[in-house]
Amino acid sequence: MTKVCITGGAGFIAYHLAKNLTLDGYKVVGFDSYNDYYDPTLKEARSNKLYKEHNVHIAGVDLCDSVALSAYLKLTKPDIVVHLGAYAGVRHSLVDPDSYIQNNIIGTHNLIQAMKENDIRHCLYASTSCVMAGNELPWKEDEKCGYQLNPYGYSKFTNEAQMMSAPELDT
Repeated sequence: MTKVCITGGAGFIAYHLAKNLTLDGYKVVGFDSYNDYYDPTLKEARSNKLYKEHNVHIAGVDLCDSVALSAYLKLTKPDIVVHLGAYAGVRHSLVDPDSYIQNNIIGTHNLIQAMKENDIRHCLYASTSCVMAGNELPWKEDEKCGYQLNPYGYSKFTNEAQMMSAPELDT
């Protein structure tokens, strides 16, 4: 059985992905920093529901903690990582850009390194439409990214470059 690890596992999108993957026969694990950008009680409620209804455990692991992250991947041994974990929100990124650099850019770097250390080669990365700012619609998957107008956009643009520059990963 294929095991999938979801970063940002207590988030709204991750909750629905985890639920559907388990219904499709995958083994799912995940982790989340449970930070307070979104209401932690909502995240805890989603995690509890995933565990009770689908036997999916969402651990408290932060992408910024490279040691704990590597240890978690070593313990859980996923076949695939779905990277949804990130600080989101354009407006907040203008007020607190350091959080976006630390969580999105450094956190993604830590994830890539932990995957290498644990010989995990498959990663599905979720980006954002912000990376296409200024491009004409409809966007095409192979066109160049737009001009980044905020720290959230450039952190996710940087994440795309990080994933593309990790040839040992199938992203």
